[in-house]
Amino acid sequence: MSHPTDEVHHIVGLCGYHHEMMKRIGDFLGTRGADSDVVFYTRHEQRDIWAVAHPTGYPDKIKSLVQTLRLSNLHILCLPAGEPLGPLAGEAIVAMDLFKRLRNTHVFACIGDITPKTEYNVEPLQDTLRKVTKGSAIEGIPIFTVRAKDDLDTLKAALLKAPPLPPPQNFTKVLVDNSFPVKGVGTVILGVVESGQVVASEMLELMPDQKKVIVRSIQKQDRDFKTAEAGDHVGLAIKGIKPEEISRDNVLATVGMMEPSENFEAKCSLSPYSKITLSAEDKTQYHLIVDLAVTPVKITGGDTIAPGGHGNMQFKVDKKISLNKGKSFGILLYLEKFTGKLRIIGSLEMTS
Repeated sequence: MSHPTDEVHHIVGLCGYHHEMMKRIGDFLGTRGADSDVVFYTRHEQRDIWAVAHPTGYPDKIKSLVQTLRLSNLHILCLPAGEPLGPLAGEAIVAMDLFKRLRNTHVFACIGDITPKTEYNVEPLQDTLRKVTKGSAIEGIPIFTVRAKDDLDTLKAALLKAPPLPPPQNFTKVLVDNSFPVKGVGTVILGVVESGQVVASEMLELMPDQKKVIVRSIQKQDRDFKTAEAGDHVGLAIKGIKPEEISRDNVLATVGMMEPSENFEAKCSLSPYSKITLSAEDKTQYHLIVDLAVTPVKITGGDTIAPGGHGNMQFKVDKKISLNKGKSFGILLYLEKFTGKLRIIGSLEMTS
């Protein structure tokens, strides 16, 4: 089957810790998939294809939130009406602001859990959110209140109006979310086509392992296709690799368009909300997320960078990462459980 030219994929990332509201949005827009620290809800509605990522592993796992935002381009901050804007909401706002700066993602806020007992706090919560985001990349974020199904319809209409993001590179690249065996088919991966076009029977490269694999077949919403386009949430049957050899540490890409790296230089931008200063003398064990891959990383040299500042630094990762031939970006963070301290440190821009 060929790709319908009028079919639009909407990949939504739910952000924050209000999991009841996230589940409500996920159930409204799709059908829940397999349990994971990032759960997908999917649905095919005529020309609109929905894939909603819910970071169920957050707040314990900061990587679940960052990977959710990396997989999606429509970001919704979910807040409970009965609580003030606390440190966890602040961390989610910092993450959304960072991705807005890096990828120009579309951002929304949604206030739920509105009852007669919490109604009084809705307007103050809206005012606080506007104040804390003033001067940030997400200043003016549209805020939706959800009391009934009609309010979810209004939110959905706003999501439908958001234009697709331009592909960040000009070659085929697939972010891998999951992999598993299917009897009679072999290895299947689930992921998002970030750029380019995937074609059935073509050869791609599994990075950073540099293994050549063949795309046997392509599915979207349990329908067979010959191609998949940028922005599609896909299932790919892959020849040449076992399921246990694939994880979120991998990407699929056009052969020769990415390269593995362990030592690299990057432009580092430190979050203005960070409480630390980075320097060559810093021996702290940080973690780095590039695409969906997570690895321990250490600073090996470079400038001294204060909160809100920029500079060039050298890094060494414990596990090889995959870098585009061109520009790549990564998120520097602490991988510990939440203790009230902001875990997102800043972003890295790598050029190769």
